[in-house]
Amino acid sequence: MSTPTAFWLAGRQATGEDSFDVTNAWDGRVVGTVSVPTAEQVEEAVAAAHAAEAAFAATPAHVRSAALDHVAKRMTERSEEIAQLISAENGKPVKWARGEVAARSRSSGGRRRRPVASTAVRRSGWTPTRAASADSR
Repeated sequence: MSTPTAFWLAGRQATGEDSFDVTNAWDGRVVGTVSVPTAEQVEEAVAAAHAAEAAFAATPAHVRSAALDHVAKRMTERSEEIAQLISAENGKPVKWARGEVAARSRSSGGRRRRPVASTAVRRSGWTPTRAASADSR
């Protein structure tokens, strides 16, 4: 058995007490070993996500968009590696796995563009509150 791959927990790498072998669905060979979080680690992850919620919600949209663009670029840079991993862990043909990686990197912000309608609404200054007050007149 290989050394288990760690997971991210509240901004740091961690490992659980147990591990799980990931096998290729096609031929049964072990393609990796991952660490399984304990119940306490899962609770810690949920608490950390909850604690970060307000700060993340207050982050300007352009900053969140830049973060998604960064992730999409890194996925694109490592697309072949990710496709090989997808293929190894579930037996999917590499060609299909490449398509899956490409689709996911685009949906993560890489090539996605804001719809024209939402841009127009944002520029107009319309908000649900303004609309409700205008309707009450």
